[in-house]
Amino acid sequence: MRYRPSNPDHSGGCSTGPLEEERAFFSSPGHDAPGVSVELARLADEVNDCASLRRREQQAVAAFLRQRP
Repeated sequence: MRYRPSNPDHSGGCSTGPLEEERAFFSSPGHDAPGVSVELARLADEVNDCASLRRREQQAVAAFLRQRP
């Protein structure tokens, strides 16, 4: 069984603020663990993809929702 650190998963979503807080926390001495940097990179990709999608589609979704009765 392969060890997979899961603590960085708490910053998922579309906001980069919590991601930066987790980066700062896990970069400080004593908090870095094997595999955390890989998980933070994966999480950063997910958050950045979500934030990009939100920026790109936000107006279209808002327009669609305004048309709904």
